[in-house]
Amino acid sequence: MDYLFYNGHHLLHPEGRALVQETIKPKHMFIQHFPDSDADPFQLKRRVMNKLKIYGETLPAYTVLDHPMTKII
Repeated sequence: MDYLFYNGHHLLHPEGRALVQETIKPKHMFIQHFPDSDADPFQLKRRVMNKLKIYGETLPAYTVLDHPMTKII
């Protein structure tokens, strides 16, 4: 698989990271589905970014899509 659009929430769990690393193995991963900062009581974006600091080198190449996407070509 070349590209994977992945929900950032799943990176918080070892099973979610293992799924990407061992099963799917994409060449590039797009991490998405972050709520607006004023509607994020659980601070998902901050927590995911902290996990990426710890585990980012073990994951495939990734891009964090932290703004709403209006168009995919």
